[in-house]
Amino acid sequence: MGWSLGFSEFWKRDIGYGVPAKCDHPDCKVKIDRGFSYFCGSIDGIPQWILIDETDIKKLDEIMGCGLFFCVDHKKDFEICECQKHIVCEGEECPNVEETFNVSKTLSICLRCQNDLPPFEPSHDIKEWINFKLTDLSWKTWKDDQDKAVLKELIQYVRSTEDEGLIDDPNGCCIQ
Repeated sequence: MGWSLGFSEFWKRDIGYGVPAKCDHPDCKVKIDRGFSYFCGSIDGIPQWILIDETDIKKLDEIMGCGLFFCVDHKKDFEICECQKHIVCEGEECPNVEETFNVSKTLSICLRCQNDLPPFEPSHDIKEWINFKLTDLSWKTWKDDQDKAVLKELIQYVRSTEDEGLIDDPNGCCIQ
Protein backbone atom coordinates (compact mmCIF):
# COMPACT_ATOMS: atom_id res chain seq x y z
CA MET A 1 0.00 0.00 0.00
CA GLY A 2 1.28 3.46 -0.88
CA TRP A 3 0.63 6.77 0.81
CA SER A 4 0.02 8.89 -2.30
CA LEU A 5 -3.74 8.88 -1.80
CA GLY A 6 -6.03 8.08 1.09
CA PHE A 7 -9.06 9.46 2.86
CA SER A 8 -9.41 10.86 6.38
CA GLU A 9 -12.67 9.65 7.85
CA PHE A 10 -12.25 12.15 10.68
CA TRP A 11 -11.76 15.25 8.47
CA LYS A 12 -13.77 13.85 5.50
CA ARG A 13 -11.18 14.74 2.84
CA ASP A 14 -8.53 13.26 0.59
CA ILE A 15 -5.03 12.92 2.03
CA GLY A 16 -1.63 11.72 0.83
CA TYR A 17 1.46 13.11 -0.87
CA GLY A 18 -0.38 12.91 -4.20
CA VAL A 19 -2.99 15.45 -3.05
CA PRO A 20 -1.98 19.06 -3.73
CA ALA A 21 -3.31 21.39 -1.05
CA LYS A 22 -2.74 24.59 0.86
CA CYS A 23 -1.45 24.83 4.40
CA ASP A 24 -4.33 24.42 6.88
CA HIS A 25 -3.37 27.60 8.76
CA PRO A 26 -6.18 30.02 7.77
CA ASP A 27 -3.82 32.94 7.11
CA CYS A 28 -1.37 30.95 4.98
CA LYS A 29 -1.32 30.53 1.19
CA VAL A 30 1.63 28.14 0.91
CA LYS A 31 1.03 25.21 -1.44
CA ILE A 32 1.90 21.86 0.12
CA ASP A 33 0.58 18.33 -0.21
CA ARG A 34 -1.31 16.23 2.33
CA GLY A 35 1.55 13.81 2.87
CA PHE A 36 3.45 12.78 6.01
CA SER A 37 5.90 15.70 5.73
CA TYR A 38 3.17 18.21 6.51
CA PHE A 39 1.09 16.15 8.97
CA CYS A 40 0.41 17.51 12.47
CA GLY A 41 0.83 14.65 14.91
CA SER A 42 3.63 12.51 13.55
CA ILE A 43 6.28 10.81 15.66
CA ASP A 44 9.56 10.31 13.83
CA GLY A 45 7.74 11.03 10.57
CA ILE A 46 4.91 8.50 11.05
CA PRO A 47 1.42 9.97 11.64
CA GLN A 48 -0.06 8.58 14.85
CA TRP A 49 -3.49 8.55 13.23
CA ILE A 50 -2.58 5.68 10.92
CA LEU A 51 -1.92 3.50 13.95
CA ILE A 52 -5.48 3.79 15.29
CA ASP A 53 -9.07 3.66 14.08
CA GLU A 54 -9.97 7.33 13.35
CA THR A 55 -13.55 6.73 14.42
CA ASP A 56 -12.46 5.81 17.98
CA ILE A 57 -12.75 9.23 19.67
CA LYS A 58 -11.22 7.94 22.94
CA LYS A 59 -8.05 6.92 21.08
CA LEU A 60 -7.93 10.27 19.24
CA ASP A 61 -7.86 12.04 22.60
CA GLU A 62 -4.73 10.06 23.52
CA ILE A 63 -2.60 11.27 20.60
CA MET A 64 -0.87 14.60 20.15
CA GLY A 65 -1.68 16.58 17.02
CA CYS A 66 -4.84 17.46 15.14
CA GLY A 67 -4.28 15.53 11.91
CA LEU A 68 -4.31 18.61 9.69
CA PHE A 69 -1.49 19.60 7.31
CA PHE A 70 0.86 22.57 7.74
CA CYS A 71 3.82 24.19 6.00
CA VAL A 72 7.13 24.45 7.86
CA ASP A 73 6.27 27.91 9.17
CA HIS A 74 3.18 26.60 10.99
CA LYS A 75 4.48 23.27 12.35
CA LYS A 76 7.41 22.56 14.67
CA ASP A 77 9.35 19.53 15.88
CA PHE A 78 9.69 18.69 19.57
CA GLU A 79 11.43 15.93 21.47
CA ILE A 80 9.04 13.70 23.42
CA CYS A 81 9.48 11.33 26.33
CA GLU A 82 9.29 7.55 26.28
CA CYS A 83 5.60 7.44 27.14
CA GLN A 84 4.98 9.66 24.08
CA LYS A 85 2.61 11.90 26.00
CA HIS A 86 4.93 14.71 27.14
CA ILE A 87 7.14 17.22 25.38
CA VAL A 88 10.35 17.32 27.43
CA CYS A 89 13.85 18.70 27.44
CA GLU A 90 16.80 16.30 27.49
CA GLY A 91 17.57 15.23 31.05
CA GLU A 92 14.04 15.89 32.34
CA GLU A 93 12.20 13.05 33.95
CA CYS A 94 8.99 11.73 32.48
CA PRO A 95 6.23 11.48 35.11
CA ASN A 96 5.20 8.10 33.67
CA VAL A 97 8.64 6.49 33.39
CA GLU A 98 11.01 5.71 36.29
CA GLU A 99 14.29 6.56 34.53
CA THR A 100 15.65 9.87 33.24
CA PHE A 101 14.55 10.44 29.66
CA ASN A 102 16.98 10.17 26.77
CA VAL A 103 15.75 12.14 23.75
CA SER A 104 14.95 9.66 21.01
CA LYS A 105 11.61 10.55 19.42
CA THR A 106 10.52 13.65 17.52
CA LEU A 107 6.93 14.90 17.58
CA SER A 108 5.85 17.26 14.80
CA ILE A 109 2.79 19.40 15.63
CA CYS A 110 1.16 22.68 14.57
CA LEU A 111 1.19 25.92 16.53
CA ARG A 112 -2.38 25.41 17.85
CA CYS A 113 -1.62 21.94 19.18
CA GLN A 114 1.54 23.24 20.87
CA ASN A 115 -0.71 25.50 22.93
CA ASP A 116 -3.49 22.93 23.53
CA LEU A 117 -5.96 24.95 21.46
CA PRO A 118 -8.72 23.42 19.31
CA PRO A 119 -7.74 22.75 15.69
CA PHE A 120 -8.35 25.13 12.84
CA GLU A 121 -11.08 24.34 10.35
CA PRO A 122 -9.43 22.34 7.56
CA SER A 123 -8.80 24.22 4.33
CA HIS A 124 -10.88 23.40 1.28
CA ASP A 125 -9.50 21.39 -1.62
CA ILE A 126 -7.64 23.56 -4.10
CA LYS A 127 -8.80 23.99 -7.70
CA GLU A 128 -5.95 21.89 -9.08
CA TRP A 129 -7.07 18.85 -7.06
CA ILE A 130 -10.79 19.31 -7.75
CA ASN A 131 -10.11 19.71 -11.47
CA PHE A 132 -8.04 16.51 -11.46
CA LYS A 133 -10.85 14.57 -9.75
CA LEU A 134 -13.41 15.95 -12.21
CA THR A 135 -11.41 15.24 -15.37
CA ASP A 136 -9.15 12.23 -14.79
CA LEU A 137 -10.58 8.85 -15.87
CA SER A 138 -9.32 7.21 -12.69
CA TRP A 139 -12.00 9.19 -10.77
CA LYS A 140 -14.97 8.09 -12.94
CA THR A 141 -16.47 5.87 -10.22
CA TRP A 142 -16.19 8.70 -7.69
CA LYS A 143 -17.91 11.10 -10.11
CA ASP A 144 -20.68 8.58 -10.82
CA ASP A 145 -21.36 8.33 -7.07
CA GLN A 146 -21.66 12.10 -6.54
CA ASP A 147 -24.86 14.09 -6.45
CA LYS A 148 -25.24 16.10 -9.69
CA ALA A 149 -25.71 19.36 -7.78
CA VAL A 150 -22.42 18.80 -5.94
CA LEU A 151 -20.61 18.14 -9.22
CA LYS A 152 -22.11 21.27 -10.79
CA GLU A 153 -20.95 23.35 -7.82
CA LEU A 154 -17.42 21.90 -8.07
CA ILE A 155 -17.26 22.60 -11.81
CA GLN A 156 -18.36 26.21 -11.24
CA TYR A 157 -15.69 26.61 -8.57
CA VAL A 158 -12.93 25.30 -10.85
CA ARG A 159 -14.09 27.52 -13.73
CA SER A 160 -14.22 30.66 -11.60
CA THR A 161 -11.62 33.22 -12.62
CA GLU A 162 -10.55 33.88 -9.05
CA ASP A 163 -6.88 32.99 -8.53
CA GLU A 164 -6.18 31.16 -5.29
CA GLY A 165 -2.82 32.93 -5.04
CA LEU A 166 -0.97 29.92 -3.64
CA ILE A 167 2.76 30.23 -3.04
CA ASP A 168 5.11 27.31 -3.63
CA ASP A 169 6.58 25.87 -0.46
CA PRO A 170 9.93 27.66 0.02
CA ASN A 171 11.51 24.29 0.88
CA GLY A 172 10.55 22.86 -2.50
CA CYS A 173 8.78 19.86 -0.97
CA CYS A 174 5.36 20.48 -2.45
CA ILE A 175 3.90 19.16 -5.66
CA GLN A 176 4.75 21.51 -8.51
